[in-house]
Amino acid sequence: MKLLQTSLKPGTGWNPPQVSPEPFDADLVLAFGQRVPLSHPDAFAGLKARFPSARIILASTAGSFADTVIEDDAIVCTALKFERSRATYAVEQLASPADLEECCHRLGGFGCGT
Repeated sequence: MKLLQTSLKPGTGWNPPQVSPEPFDADLVLAFGQRVPLSHPDAFAGLKARFPSARIILASTAGSFADTVIEDDAIVCTALKFERSRATYAVEQLASPADLEECCHRLGGFGCGT
């Protein structure tokens, strides 16, 4: 497995600057950030340009860690390239917190033929 961790400040660019901003052949990208940087018009486009073949999962948080630095105004991305596995995903929407248990049961069978 190959891994790249970097952060994107929409409107500013990628950090750390010594990491090449060229597209990275990732299968899965986990991207964490506060609502403001995640909702920036250039945010998702920047992620797709950097990781064109990846499944990108965005999650909002109150602050993200990039190595040992807390990033409040950036999207912290961990990109993964698997050697022998493949990435897949499922989407569920909850109408209320009471639906969580049933949702977990549905997701537990994802990809298992059940």
